[in-house]
Amino acid sequence: NTPPNTSITSQPADPTNATGASFSFSSEAGASYEVRLDGGAWIPSASPKTYSGLAEGAHTFQVRASDLAGNVDATPASFTWTVR
Repeated sequence: NTPPNTSITSQPADPTNATGASFSFSSEAGASYEVRLDGGAWIPSASPKTYSGLAEGAHTFQVRASDLAGNVDATPASFTWTVR
């Protein structure tokens, strides 16, 4: 009955000149993941998740895990960085 806890285990430098970014994340065994960028829609994903062609400015990546019982992490892991 306890929701999983999601962790981001690798992320881009902040700030960066790179217009691409890769994120690795983890949670409990058997978890599935959803990610979103800049407040967009949640989409299913596996770790790692890679983005390309990012515009200059601030970006926020979020990831949340769901466990085998269907519990969803209510406090998604989040990372904000700036592309210069």
